[in-house]
Amino acid sequence: MERLEGMDTVWSWEAQETTEAEFSYEITLYSGKLKVVLIDPEGALTTLAECDSPGEQNAKESISLEKGKSRIKLVAGEDTRFDIQLGMTEGSFAELGF
Repeated sequence: MERLEGMDTVWSWEAQETTEAEFSYEITLYSGKLKVVLIDPEGALTTLAECDSPGEQNAKESISLEKGKSRIKLVAGEDTRFDIQLGMTEGSFAELGF
C-alpha cells in the first residue's frame, strides 16, 4: 500500500512527434482522494483518473502524446492511501519518491 500527500511525477517521455499510446490503470483507494493527470509539453493538464471515495477503479484508453516532453503525475489529498498499477506503451515509469 502506498501513501501520498501532494504530488509526484511517476512517468515521463520525450516524443519526437505526436504519437498515440495506450494507457491503463488499476487503482484501489483506501482513504483520501487521488488523481492521475497527464501534463503535455505546453503544461496543459488532462485528468486520466480521479478517485474520491474508497473502492477500485480501472480502465484502458488510447491517448495522444504531443511532440515534446509529457509527464504523468499523481495528485493526492491529505492522508491518501492506495494501491496502483499503471501501464503505458511509451516512456518509463519511476518509483514514487517519498
